[in-house]
Amino acid sequence: MRNADSEHFATVQRPAACFLAISREPVSGDQLATWTWLNLEAVLAVVREWRELLDERNHRYRISHRSSAEFLDAQESLRHCHEQVARTASAKIPGVL
Repeated sequence: MRNADSEHFATVQRPAACFLAISREPVSGDQLATWTWLNLEAVLAVVREWRELLDERNHRYRISHRSSAEFLDAQESLRHCHEQVARTASAKIPGVL
């Protein structure tokens, strides 16, 4: 799935794919944009590019097969993604951050 443009892969596709890999539930484009710090247009472009690997329902997305997510987890360090999701959630709770 790596685009011919490795910078685009590293800065746009990789972050979106990694956050999709750790998501246990379908997530919205807005949520992916928040987690990745990308704009919504960039996130939706990744969704279109990766559509063959994704399930989409009600504008919420997830990786179709857990094996694909597990492959990404084995290839990439996804710990930072888990930490970013936790920080984002904690920031919504008054007095936590």
